[in-house]
Amino acid sequence: MVRVVDVWALASDGVTLTRRLTVQPHGPASGAVHVGLDLELPGVRPRYFAPGMAYAPGQWARGGCFTYADHRLAYPVVAAHVGERGAVLSLERQSLATYDAAPERRPGQTVYRQRTDVGSVGFRAGDRAALCAAWPYAEVDESAMLDAQRSPAVALHPVGDGLDVVVRYRLRLLPAADYVSAVRGVFGAVVAAVAPEPSPLPVSLEESIALRLDSAAKTYTRFADGFAGFVLNVDPDRGYASQAKAFGASFADHHMDGSREILEFGFTGRQLNIAAMLARRSPRQWRDRAAAVVDGFVERMTTPSGWVHTLWDAGRGRPLFACGDPSGTVMHYLGRSDAPGTYTRMMCEAGSDLLLNVDLRARDDVVRGRWWAAAVRLAEFLVRVQEPDGAWYRAYAPDGSPLTGDWLGDAGSGGKSATGTVVPFLLDVAARADDGARYIAAARRAAGYILAEQTASDEYRGGTLDNPNVVDKEAAFIAMRALLAVHRHDPDPALLEGARRAAVLAVTWHSIWEVPAVPGTRLATERVRSVGWGGINPVWGVGVTDIYSLFFLADLHELAGLVGDQLFAEVARLSAHSSLQILAVPHDRHGLADAGMQPEGISFCPQGVDDGLIAKGDTWGGLAWPYTAGTFALERYLEACARDRKSPEHDRARPTEVWQ
Repeated sequence: MVRVVDVWALASDGVTLTRRLTVQPHGPASGAVHVGLDLELPGVRPRYFAPGMAYAPGQWARGGCFTYADHRLAYPVVAAHVGERGAVLSLERQSLATYDAAPERRPGQTVYRQRTDVGSVGFRAGDRAALCAAWPYAEVDESAMLDAQRSPAVALHPVGDGLDVVVRYRLRLLPAADYVSAVRGVFGAVVAAVAPEPSPLPVSLEESIALRLDSAAKTYTRFADGFAGFVLNVDPDRGYASQAKAFGASFADHHMDGSREILEFGFTGRQLNIAAMLARRSPRQWRDRAAAVVDGFVERMTTPSGWVHTLWDAGRGRPLFACGDPSGTVMHYLGRSDAPGTYTRMMCEAGSDLLLNVDLRARDDVVRGRWWAAAVRLAEFLVRVQEPDGAWYRAYAPDGSPLTGDWLGDAGSGGKSATGTVVPFLLDVAARADDGARYIAAARRAAGYILAEQTASDEYRGGTLDNPNVVDKEAAFIAMRALLAVHRHDPDPALLEGARRAAVLAVTWHSIWEVPAVPGTRLATERVRSVGWGGINPVWGVGVTDIYSLFFLADLHELAGLVGDQLFAEVARLSAHSSLQILAVPHDRHGLADAGMQPEGISFCPQGVDDGLIAKGDTWGGLAWPYTAGTFALERYLEACARDRKSPEHDRARPTEVWQ
């Protein structure tokens, strides 16, 4: 006999539902059970929110049922904002999942038995709007769990031994004049209720920086043609001489053959940044070696027009085009393009890292002059190609022509999503130039574009280069950083409010609850917690995570103080601590080859398992960016904390060394 008893109770801001499901034992071979909940919202067409998955109306324009397993979300909550009524209704699971196990299924099977406490929440879009929940989970219309065709994934809990389970839900009704207010209210409420604690640190945050730099230093290589750099695209399980391991992603399978010989100067690799970090830490040991890295970039990858290459193929001894290279795909983000070129974001990150090296030289240094001239040429190129509306395209050919298409976006806002990536670089150049007025003016125009085209609609797309124009975490962070950077130079309440709005959405991509692990997996063995890890895109959600948010934590912490929202500072702290979760340290390497190594990311939810992609409990990737995120970016965060004396991890800012 199956029995479901629902008990509804009033709360101060809504109602709670306690659902008890009991099944009498019938023997080990007997059936399985699944229960659902639909709460219809008649007469409205809301804008929905599911943290780490659903933000923009285009995501649900086709209508249908959009449901998400608990472990795909930053927290199992879904909300419907009804603007004309100035209110948001949320449905959250209060009794969080406590256990999970591998499903009992064969490839291709979409409904299967699984002994799991993981449920799902979601919504139905279209004429019959509703908020939905199920136990166990049901990703009904489509799912990324099983295959690239997004076949549904529905779990049925076995009941042979009997079952007695209680699942608690809460419905909240909150005032919300606009979408960002709705998101802030809903996510802030669950953060306050859960009160997530940061993960324990195996070493201090400062010590983790030193370990990563020590590891990166071991990869320095001077190639036969004289080009120098750090060979960082490796498999951390197998060591420095290995190839980065293949992994599957939402839009492509990344076989990574030959990637070990690719030196990156932006996005998932920051050669010039590592050079500067090592040279600043140990000037005598690293001055000349770092200079060789920078010289190779300036002499062989910059151009007279200012446009710069961002990838060097050490095997071929030539630069690669990050978009449309005639040799075909090597790296995971090599964009499809009829004309060769490179990403705007990568050029600007290379330019900012070049400036770090410029700063380590005395002003009258001849080498500094050559490096500075290359940075100025890039800044001048960007000013020349800026659009009348203040935007930049995602990628450019060497002659300054914008690159567009299915991967890079159209000639409208889709192709201009990288605008925010240019702003910090131009302001950095302006701060060092004798007359930076042109660069400041360009940055201001770009900020105006971001406010008009992104924050006005609260929609951010195309931040990560290997995700073509989808809503993602980095796009919101990039907008936040750009607006905050212009505000620092020219204080303006509209800029600060725009930065705040972008940050509200960005922080909701970070897990604030402890996802139960599947016994026997790597994450279970290493006792890795999900709290603080960040999702990447709305295909994976917060089921596949990384620590890329480290690049934005200093800005997020600063913004918390400026706007008086400690949610930003709290998420930054959770994220910083999560970055050490599976970092190899001397007393515990987690099966990795050397201290200072770590995988790119980890999976708390299966993704494409029938296609051989990522199973729950896996680690994935072996690209270079954690070395920069976990050194330069983490150090910036610690400095931001030190400035307001709110960090127990760091109580003074580092002095700046200058090479003489």
